[in-house]
Amino acid sequence: MCVSFRFTHVTPVLPRVLVFNAAFRITMSFKQTSIGRYGDSLEITFEDPALGQRFVILRSVVAIVGDRAVYEALKPKEPYVPRPRVQREPEKEVIPGVKPPALLAVKWVTELPPAKISEQIRSIVSVSHGTTHDIVAQLQRTLLPKTLTLQSYSRYFKNVLWVEETRME
Repeated sequence: MCVSFRFTHVTPVLPRVLVFNAAFRITMSFKQTSIGRYGDSLEITFEDPALGQRFVILRSVVAIVGDRAVYEALKPKEPYVPRPRVQREPEKEVIPGVKPPALLAVKWVTELPPAKISEQIRSIVSVSHGTTHDIVAQLQRTLLPKTLTLQSYSRYFKNVLWVEETRME
């Protein structure tokens, strides 16, 4: 957890002997000029000298700075409930937009030929009865290199790009 405040004073750690069922008070002070709710954790380390073992007790600490009436007025009245997900219809008709000026600035001599996607990739990806997990596992076994190195980098991303292209078709 990242917080933008710090407890400015904690009782100094002194070697003390704790007695069972006796109260032990830890005093902390907190300074913050901005209003809001702040949280941090307090870690207390104990040591049993007879056993030579240590253990830690961790507690969360919360400080609220501001007017209580304003805080109560701004608190949520009921728990957040996200909107239910709805099934979207896929886009059937896409109207091409205006090309950005950067694409019109360069006069291309010819169009690039379409990249031939290997039939092996096409056959693995187009299997309709396999789950996505099965397809990925088969791609990793057959086409993708075991480790990503400088030598296998281009082959790996070429195959991943072809898989994406095939899935988009």
